[in-house]
Amino acid sequence: MKIINKTKWQTKHLRAFVSKVAQDELEPEKRKRVIVAFVPARQQRGCTGYAYVGGRSCQINVPTKSDPAQWKRSLASTIAHELAHLHGHKGERWMRRSKRYGYTKHTGERYAWADAMPLEEKPAQLKPKATPAEKAEAKRKATEKLIKQWETKEKRAKWFLRKYRKRLRYYERRLAAMPSAPKEDQ
Repeated sequence: MKIINKTKWQTKHLRAFVSKVAQDELEPEKRKRVIVAFVPARQQRGCTGYAYVGGRSCQINVPTKSDPAQWKRSLASTIAHELAHLHGHKGERWMRRSKRYGYTKHTGERYAWADAMPLEEKPAQLKPKATPAEKAEAKRKATEKLIKQWETKEKRAKWFLRKYRKRLRYYERRLAAMPSAPKEDQ
């Protein structure tokens, strides 16, 4: 199973949620090929997602600004719902009303285990600020790279000019060797 995490939550915690739910929803062979992408949600009320029926990847939209204690059960329920689509369940209307995959009061009871699971933010990785000398060195390297690119373009341009001048000379000689066409009377 591959997890793609573009949120501020720790990947190992999100993987634990997916692994726990996948044990109930997918057979072991299907689990190996599944790709679950976690992205920040636009709405901060709960989790949403989408997946194609019978596909191998799904996307889960996770809130980033609210407290995870409020939506952990929603996360587990959404993961189960989307993995069910990957498994092959088609009836969206049926799934939304079901106790297992839907959004009913019984869904919260089914996924109560999610409250005990950890879900923390990634540790902040502070990038050291570049010194003026490092900035100047980076700009010098970028300028060298640009010069090299333009020199390559100059060489190619010279080559093409030489090629097309040679072709032009060929056609000029060919035209000169041809008898002139009779001029039409006006």
